[in-house]
Amino acid sequence: MLKELFGNEVMKQFKRNNGDDFLQLLRDFEVKKKNYRVEGKESVSIRMPLSLTELFLDIEGSDVATKIAISRYNETVRLKRDKLYIAGSLVETFFSETIKMIIDEVVSILKHDRCSDVSAIMMAGGFAEADTLQHAIKKQFQSLEVFIPLDGSLSVFKGAVIYGHNPNVVSSRVCNYTYGLAVAMQFDPSIHDSRKKVYRDEIE
Repeated sequence: MLKELFGNEVMKQFKRNNGDDFLQLLRDFEVKKKNYRVEGKESVSIRMPLSLTELFLDIEGSDVATKIAISRYNETVRLKRDKLYIAGSLVETFFSETIKMIIDEVVSILKHDRCSDVSAIMMAGGFAEADTLQHAIKKQFQSLEVFIPLDGSLSVFKGAVIYGHNPNVVSSRVCNYTYGLAVAMQFDPSIHDSRKKVYRDEIE
């Protein structure tokens, strides 16, 4: 959306020359992404860096508000002083493709025979804290319980640290692929279990 509003060249120069402001913009959006509530449909406000609006004016020769007014976002985005307000309906479209891919993946996993007795879904990781994803998962899998742990964004990180200190915390694993070795040796009654004795080419 920002590339469409400001143009590729402006965003490229902004990222290259104003790295701190660019990262802060991403951080601000990350926080808003987690706090946005689907039911509320509220606008999301993002602080617009002055360096970005000034750069746009230098390159494009017009101000951001004018560009928004003539864009396809004229009813869903507005600039007020240093804040960019994005309508909730537009915010949800930012995640729709990603959410669809996640749901499709979970559906395909649940079709496996070994998942026939699955009764719950636990969501972990940063995106798990986003209400947009939680709402979509709960709506799609109404027959399953959905758990979202506290500090879900840190759960993967914490798990990796705990596993690093104590690999035994993982009680079992299911590998997609594995291989085996079959070995046949001559039977020795002093060391081998007689119940395992077989004949092959008349040899024990």
